[in-house]
Formats: sequence, structure tokens, C-alpha cells
Amino acid sequence: MKKPLLPIQLYHRHCVGREPYIAAQLKHMTAHANIKQAILKAIKGQLADRILSTREAIASAMESRDRDTKSSAGDKHETARAMVQIEIEKYEQQLSRLLRTLGELEQINTTDVCRNVQVGSVAITSAGNYYMCAGIGKLEIDGSAYYAISAASPIGALLLGKAAGDSFVFQEKPMHVQDVF
Repeated sequence: MKKPLLPIQLYHRHCVGREPYIAAQLKHMTAHANIKQAILKAIKGQLADRILSTREAIASAMESRDRDTKSSAGDKHETARAMVQIEIEKYEQQLSRLLRTLGELEQINTTDVCRNVQVGSVAITSAGNYYMCAGIGKLEIDGSAYYAISAASPIGALLLGKAAGDSFVFQEKPMHVQDVF
């Protein structure tokens, strides 16, 4: 029966002489993490802008509603006030969704190594680069286009769980997953 190897013996068996390879792998992993961090930062920036404009729209609608309260009376006034209130509620629902999405993005760890497409991973395909998180749309990062998509979107549902080398068909167009990180 063989004796188990000590940690130093395992290190020598798996690492000695492979330092350049290991260094290259670490550099590659760092580059991937940097790309994911840049994408996530851009998405959070867009969400912050949308949150701000939604809050401003709510404040403006409330001001309009309150201003109309002081100057009018009658059924016509009540109808206009009710319509403004509906608009405020619509903006509040939108704000709630944006804040929930921002909270979900805060949970993503950009340093996770992903072998299969999951929330927080990047999929490089023959048709484009996709970041699985929230449906934000196209982003330009370091001269490359990335599409921030949700897992619930049609392409997101097809990509979910795929690994490098997998193929699938989207809108009658064959696609090949080249890399996942």
C-alpha cells in the first residue's frame, strides 16, 4: 500500500517545472476577472442612471399632483389627479425592479471561475459576447461588444449551462460557444 503524499511532495509533483504555465494561467484568469469587473461596473453605472432618472420622474409627478390639488376642483381634476397617481405607481414599480436588479448584481462574484454559463459568467460565442446577469443590452468594454442578458431571455435560456465547445441554434442560426469564464 502506498503512503499518501505530503503537501510539499504534491507541490513538487504538480508545480515544479510548470511555473511558466501556471503564471500564464493566472494572468489569463486575472484578465477574465478584469473583463467581468469592467462589465459589471458599466452595468451598475447604467442602473444607477436609470434609478436616478426614475426617482426624478417620481418627484416631478408628485409635485405636479400636489400642485394640481391646490388649484383645481371637480371631476375633471379628480380624473387628472388619479392619472398622475397611476403614473407615480408605475414609476415606483420600475424603481423597485431596478433596485432589485442592482441588489442581484451585488451578489455576483467576478473572480469566480466558471466552466459552464451561469449568472455572472461571460460566454464568448461565434455570434457575440454575452454576460449573464440582467437584460441591460449592449456594452462596449475595451473595444469589444458584450451583451448583458438575463437567464430568462431567449438567448440566455439557451446559453445557460453551456460550456466551451458546445453548440446550439438560436433563431435558426447555429452558434458555437468558444469560451466561458
